[in-house]
Amino acid sequence: LVGLPARGKSYISHRLVNYLNWFGVRCKLFNVGAYRRKQLAEDKASRADFFSTQNKDAAQKREELAAQVFEQLLEWLRNGKGNVAIFDATNTTRERRKSVLLRAAKEAGVEMVFVESICTDEKVVEANLAEKVRLSPDFKGMDFHTAVKDLKTR
Repeated sequence: LVGLPARGKSYISHRLVNYLNWFGVRCKLFNVGAYRRKQLAEDKASRADFFSTQNKDAAQKREELAAQVFEQLLEWLRNGKGNVAIFDATNTTRERRKSVLLRAAKEAGVEMVFVESICTDEKVVEANLAEKVRLSPDFKGMDFHTAVKDLKTR
């Protein structure tokens, strides 16, 4: 999936997985954010600074994490555990999408489709931001308004 934060990527991902599995297609979601939270210290990898394009070390770490999750996705497909894998990450840069496509091209039988989630309705975006702040471990212990501001700067 491709899209800015709080635009519905994870919502769409979960709904697709549920539908495809219900329909009999073995499908699994691979979420980079969930993997990041497991791999890195909360205080270092869940604030806006970690997502800043100016933070070159964090940018490299984000790319490494995304590549690791994508390798897990490919391994899952390669081992015949499923038919459809969903790579849930922002994937907003051309460089990221190109690296994903190039890596997938090395695997026999793997076809890629990018689905972009665009939401321009400010009321929906604000509701999504509030929901994400309320539910995401990234904002645990933060004041609501501070957390929303942090999320908007990502």
